[in-house]
Amino acid sequence: MNPGDLVNFYSSFWKKGYEKRNPGVVIEYKRSVDIRGVDSAVIYWADGSFTREYSNYLVKVNED
Repeated sequence: MNPGDLVNFYSSFWKKGYEKRNPGVVIEYKRSVDIRGVDSAVIYWADGSFTREYSNYLVKVNED
């Protein structure tokens, strides 16, 4: 995942709150430096909001 990538948030548990926000653009991507080993990204969402999300909740949108 890189800055500029188009992504959707996906989680079976947290899904409801993000349906209106998808898709989003990766603004910043940060490799993990802690023991959990989960990368994170700052996302600019379609609704105009910004959030930091763990990468395992982000799915890159195919640009076919």
